Amino acid sequence: MRISTTLRALAVAGLGFAGLTLAAVPAAAAPAEPEPATVTYDVTNAATGSTIAGSATWDDASMIHKGTVEVPAGGAYVDILRYNHAADKSVIDMEQVSAGAVSGTTFEFGPLEFAKPTGEGQFTTARIIVSAADYSPLVVIDCNQSKCAQVQ
Repeated sequence: MRISTTLRALAVAGLGFAGLTLAAVPAAAAPAEPEPATVTYDVTNAATGSTIAGSATWDDASMIHKGTVEVPAGGAYVDILRYNHAADKSVIDMEQVSAGAVSGTTFEFGPLEFAKPTGEGQFTTARIIVSAADYSPLVVIDCNQSKCAQVQ
């Protein structure tokens, strides 16, 4: 038998295996379903008086955004840009979704769901842009699976 020959050779070579017992190892339990990663944000651009608060949730198949926007009177637009990245971080696909228009001072958006890429090492990020009626940015945040941070 090859295993016993190998163990005998190691023992002869001075690599003692005294008391070594080969036993059946029970099969490992199936890994638990991973919990979705959720990040929350509450960002105010002091210069424009605009606020966006909400959450982004990632699971194995999708990215979901929902939240609330508060802007000064005059209305605004909310857009979400979804970026799919290759393992080397290059952008391989991009989608823009208009979450809606703020007609007063408060607007709730979502849940908006985006499919994630399925390739090895690929991942999804998002940029949420709140723009005034003239399309000038009021508040901009970038989100990945670990955080959402203000860009503007």
